[in-house]
Amino acid sequence: MRPAAPLTSHERDRALRRVRAVAWTAGIAAAVVGGGLSVAAAHAFKGHHATAAPTTTPAPAPTATHRVHVPPAEHVPPIAGSPATLAPPQQAPTAAPPAPVPAAPPPVSGGS
Repeated sequence: MRPAAPLTSHERDRALRRVRAVAWTAGIAAAVVGGGLSVAAAHAFKGHHATAAPTTTPAPAPTATHRVHVPPAEHVPPIAGSPATLAPPQQAPTAAPPAPVPAAPPPVSGGS
């Protein structure tokens, strides 16, 4: 395969204009296709009509309040070989002492 001859500045500019036009065309085509698909989806999946009259439902008759019985928790025996349950510590933890501030390094002259 033979290497391509170097382009002149006019040929390069023309090629760049072509690439720019193709990029713009592709972008506009993508926007048009996206808009068309959204319109098609809007027509395919129609929602509720905004002008539909609200339906009235009869109010439910008042009912007597009744209580629900919930059984107590069951006793679950511990699993054999499991570690002991967690317990609070005997004493609250204390704060660590603050870290010492390192001394500032001595100034260094900018000599030669």
